[in-house]
Amino acid sequence: MLNMLRNELLLEDPNRYKNFLRMDNECFNKLLRMILPDIEKQNTKLRECISAEDRLAVTLRFLASGNSFRDLMFATRIHESTISLIIPEVCEAIISNLITEYIKLPTSAQEWKRVADEFNVKWDFPICLGALDGKHIDFEAPKSAGSFYYNYKGRNSIVLLGLTDANYKFLYVDVGVNGRVSDGGVFRESSLKKGIDRKILNFPEDSLCQTAPSRCHMS
Repeated sequence: MLNMLRNELLLEDPNRYKNFLRMDNECFNKLLRMILPDIEKQNTKLRECISAEDRLAVTLRFLASGNSFRDLMFATRIHESTISLIIPEVCEAIISNLITEYIKLPTSAQEWKRVADEFNVKWDFPICLGALDGKHIDFEAPKSAGSFYYNYKGRNSIVLLGLTDANYKFLYVDVGVNGRVSDGGVFRESSLKKGIDRKILNFPEDSLCQTAPSRCHMS
């Protein structure tokens, strides 16, 4: 049923298709090819498996909408207990296949300089090695968690700390710290901060900003 819905949206309204999955069909198929070996199942004599296309689609719809598994069950005709198994499996496949290619820190001073040059050219922001910020991801916390995930906005969340280049591309992500912790607290305990403190990230040497010496920094 989900595959039929995708095809109908693609034929009738590509914009609604993109809104439904947060990506166009070309991107969907590219992602599917990359993770297919990890999510494809085989039919048995007793049961026809859920296709890899439907597995990816229900996962993307969950990530795009935040709908409950029960709501997704009514929309996809896939039982919520099965959805609860599919989504972590597909997410793990996406992470394991894409993370080293699409989310990676520069490894040399020259690569960091290219990041800084792009910030200077595109945003008129010199000697900047990345834009760093935190984002609260709201969720329904376990009843036993108490106020552990309760943030200053009055909601339960975990924090995503991200570093991006001038083109909004993620260079680094730290996710999972409970929402009670501030952005600064997340950063202080992150592997990025530890790498900076240990001087193992191969940052460029101090350089000149106009007429005054300045250290490379993150905004």
